[in-house]
Amino acid sequence: MIETFRYLDDAPPVEVVDLTGCPAVRLSNRNIPAFRGTQFPVESLFHYLKGGKTAEEFSDTYGLDYDDIRAVLSHAAA
Repeated sequence: MIETFRYLDDAPPVEVVDLTGCPAVRLSNRNIPAFRGTQFPVESLFHYLKGGKTAEEFSDTYGLDYDDIRAVLSHAAA
């Protein structure tokens, strides 16, 4: 959860986060970054977090792998 709040406080807007090379992200059929093995847009994670929810809640709510979520957050914070 520390990574989540660090992202919210210090990182650029989600539109400019470079996810190139993140192992948890693939392009969807619509050519947008999505969690690997899904068509679920990664951008939704950042909006969810900015709404005051946690990464754990996001994982539980949408059934996405928590390790993939952490990988995205770590990559975005780097």
